[in-house]
Amino acid sequence: MKLLLDESIPRRLKFDLSAFDVKTVPEIGWAGKRNGDLLQLASGEFNLFITVDKNLQHQQTIENYDIAVVVLDAVSNKYEELTKLIPSLINKIHNLEKGRIHTLSI
Repeated sequence: MKLLLDESIPRRLKFDLSAFDVKTVPEIGWAGKRNGDLLQLASGEFNLFITVDKNLQHQQTIENYDIAVVVLDAVSNKYEELTKLIPSLINKIHNLEKGRIHTLSI
């Protein structure tokens, strides 16, 4: 399974997901892309886009993209907070539907 971490996610979080093929937006040269462009590029190439952008559901029609989206909803986007959501993400990762936004909260 191929995962893409948004640039708002600390890069080291990818190591908490080492059982998967994880790339970061900056690592593949897509830093600075707007959400619609980013989702278009990632759609079909990645299975899951992980972000902390809670407004994404109001900005994009996710159903138009061939990718599942997970919004990590924590106190902050600091590594120490987001890593608390990783066990829940790993448990649910294979059941996430493409074309939908899934929110994981602490």
